[in-house]
Amino acid sequence: MAEEKYTAHPIQLHTLDVQELHFSAKGDLSKSDQLTDSMFKLVTKHTSYDSELKRIGVKLEIKMGYGEEPDSSIEPIPFKLWVTIAGLFTVDDDRFDSTFVEDWAKKNAPLILYPYLRENAYSLAIRCGFRGLLLPLFEVPTIKYSEPNAE
Repeated sequence: MAEEKYTAHPIQLHTLDVQELHFSAKGDLSKSDQLTDSMFKLVTKHTSYDSELKRIGVKLEIKMGYGEEPDSSIEPIPFKLWVTIAGLFTVDDDRFDSTFVEDWAKKNAPLILYPYLRENAYSLAIRCGFRGLLLPLFEVPTIKYSEPNAE
C-alpha cells in the first residue's frame, strides 16, 4: 500500500482580523428564536492579487436587520447585527497559477473565513443576550487527490 503524502495547499491564511462587531437590540430578544438564512445578507470582497508580496486580502461580512425590508411572511428580527472579518492569504505562485488567485479568493476564501465569521456572530449575540443566533453550516465536498500509478 502506497503511503499517502500530505502537501499543504499553496494558498494559506496568513492573518485574520475582526474588523467590525455591531449589535443593536430593537425590541424583545426573546420573541425571535428561529432564524432563517433569508434573514441575513452575506457579502464577500477581495483585493487585487499583489504579485510582489504574493498576497491577497479577502473580506467577509454578515448583516442582519439592515437594509431591505423583510419579506412580509417573515417575522422581523428584533436586533441589528453586523460582523466583518478580513483574511490575508499568502500564495505560493510556483505551485498555484497566479491568474486564478482572484477567482480562488472569490469562490474558495469565503469558505475558509466563514467559520470565523459564524463564531464571531454567535458569540456577539450571546454576549448581548440573544441565544438563538446560529448561522447555517456550509457543506463543502472533499476531493482526494492520488498520484497516478507509475509503471
